[in-house]
Amino acid sequence: MGVFTVTDEYTSPISPARLFKALIVDSHNLIPKLMPQAVKSIEIFEGDGGNQVKCSKNRVDALDLENFSYKYSLIEGDVLMDKLEKISYDVKFEPTADGGSKNTMTSTYYTKGNIVLTEEEIKEGKEKSLAMYKVVENYLMQNPEEYASLEFSSLIKNKLLFSSIKSIEYFEGDGDVGTIKQINYIEGGEIRYTKHRVDALDKEKFMCKYRFIEGDGFIDSMLEFLTHEIKFEGYGQGGCVCKITCDFKAKEGVEIKGIDIELVKHKPLGMYEVVEAHLKAYPQLYA
Repeated sequence: MGVFTVTDEYTSPISPARLFKALIVDSHNLIPKLMPQAVKSIEIFEGDGGNQVKCSKNRVDALDLENFSYKYSLIEGDVLMDKLEKISYDVKFEPTADGGSKNTMTSTYYTKGNIVLTEEEIKEGKEKSLAMYKVVENYLMQNPEEYASLEFSSLIKNKLLFSSIKSIEYFEGDGDVGTIKQINYIEGGEIRYTKHRVDALDKEKFMCKYRFIEGDGFIDSMLEFLTHEIKFEGYGQGGCVCKITCDFKAKEGVEIKGIDIELVKHKPLGMYEVVEAHLKAYPQLYA
């Protein structure tokens, strides 16, 4: 497998916050409205005679709401052309002195076997991305009030959670000790579902401990068990320190690597950051 990396940089009169909200966080709503001739939905693309791409599927790998950075991988679709395993993108929006932004996109192409991409093929992919970028930029320039004060919270609920979680089902209990619930994730990710049981819950000391009792992917194939213990402790001026302790045992003959441990930490941390952003946007909730 070959790996090729290309970095492109664009400048815009639009601030990083507005571009990030429109291009990244709310793209599933905005792009189909602005480009109905090319984009049918967030999952399916249909051409108008010249565009040969019919569909593409992306996986969100990282999202930083405060620093306006976003990483995702194109893992399925016509654009891979039977030549690529995947394409990974690292997008960053940075402020400029004039109130605009400098936007950097690093594209990493993972080719199959000994296949080498041509300059024309790489150029075609860049032009499609730039076209979408310019459409959104022009829209924001013509509508300066759009995405100027949009709360992240509504976008988080519609985009961030549903970009990974499909549904949550309760099998026993209502949240107290003994409760068993299952989290179902969207298709295309590393894990389809996980089921866990609440083993301990101290509402006065803000502590919860739960054990994964069923699941697929990494958890089912490599681990005998996995538990998480979460504690919240007061800190500073009304803030807190959140401590997450993961305890796990590998199945006999299985070697746990650093990347596997990162996967164990990724899910709870991602959910934590989504909820934190929501509470910061709506400080009166749960007060």
